[in-house]
Amino acid sequence: METDNLYHTPKKGMTIFKAFLLMFSAVFSVFALGFAVGIYKAYTQKSSDIHIYFNAYSFLISIAAFIIIGFWTNLRDLPYFSKVGLLLYLKTLVMAVIWVFLSSLIDDILRITNVGTIDVNIDLKDNAEIYDFWPYLVVILFVVFSIGVLGHGLLRNYPLSKIILIVGFFSFPFLIPSWVISSFLMSMVLIYLYYHSQAFQLCLVFVFTKVFLEIGLSMKYGSKRILEQNVFKDEFVGNPSIYYILLLVGLVFFGIFLLSFGNLKKRYVWLR
Repeated sequence: METDNLYHTPKKGMTIFKAFLLMFSAVFSVFALGFAVGIYKAYTQKSSDIHIYFNAYSFLISIAAFIIIGFWTNLRDLPYFSKVGLLLYLKTLVMAVIWVFLSSLIDDILRITNVGTIDVNIDLKDNAEIYDFWPYLVVILFVVFSIGVLGHGLLRNYPLSKIILIVGFFSFPFLIPSWVISSFLMSMVLIYLYYHSQAFQLCLVFVFTKVFLEIGLSMKYGSKRILEQNVFKDEFVGNPSIYYILLLVGLVFFGIFLLSFGNLKKRYVWLR
């Protein structure tokens, strides 16, 4: 009877409909602004630089604005930052490192099947700082928006089992298949981690560690080279057999660490 009431009584704050509305409104605002700049460039024959910069910054500004809107939709309910021990921080760091390693397999499969590849022949020299760093800012803001705002709000109204896939689907506006798949899986991992730990700072530790590692790899091997090949398999490990063995070992440890969060004692009651 309690379960029936849970799904049929009016919900306060974030709902599934509101969450999708906010996500797609944010994406639409970015495309609308980009379209407007494209028309302006066509009529004024301005350099494409303004288009590139404006699209990058309009995305960041748009997501930031919808984070604020989502905060108010959540009835000004901030994500939880429960105090956790050092061991959980260390587990999260290790999981982030393993995740970057595991993600290389996703990119490798899509690269081999020629699905979701990016044109690596484009000239990145003139706008290297935009192309090299703004995607990482997008990932950080995406986690804050999808987990800290939308995910948090949904967990206040729905059980984890009902919304874990929904949170994953928030990654589809990324459009590029490799980003979509990686973000889809990462979102489900982070919402699981956040639900059981009630410590959003662990999600931030995860994504910042991931971003710093990817920036380090980009600086060492170059963005173009990372798009063209699996640097973990070809350069870092150097032996395909050992690479796949390490992938299997990493997957096992990642699963063990993730499932260990399920045993944590919750400080707050999720459902309103």
